[in-house]
Amino acid sequence: MVFLWMYFYEKRPFSHLGFQGSNAFSMYSKGVLIGLLMFGTVVGILAALHFVDWEHGNPLLQGQQMLLPTMILLLGYIIQGATEEIVCRGWLMPILSARYNLWVGVLVSSSLFGLLHGFNEGVTVFAVVNIVLV
Repeated sequence: MVFLWMYFYEKRPFSHLGFQGSNAFSMYSKGVLIGLLMFGTVVGILAALHFVDWEHGNPLLQGQQMLLPTMILLLGYIIQGATEEIVCRGWLMPILSARYNLWVGVLVSSSLFGLLHGFNEGVTVFAVVNIVLV
């Protein structure tokens, strides 16, 4: 919807959302890999400190048979995460920053980003505040 809004109503190029030229896919892929390394590092540290255990549950819900469902979910999370970033940081923040000032753009877009995560199951006020600050 943001792409259509920008194309038909605002008449602005997609590069205004942060997509830069022909290497956008490689930059996005690099970001995904860096994110996976960051998550993997945290899980590795937790495992080394014995804060995580292997799950001993239903064997039908573990192992190779869960690889495809997990990859489908991962793809969904990548699309959902990219959409949040495009709307809040690629579209809303620059508009508000240009109209008012940078601090308004950052504060409002970050607050909206945090409030959107406030609907997640089990989220706390502390978690939402951290999301806004990050």
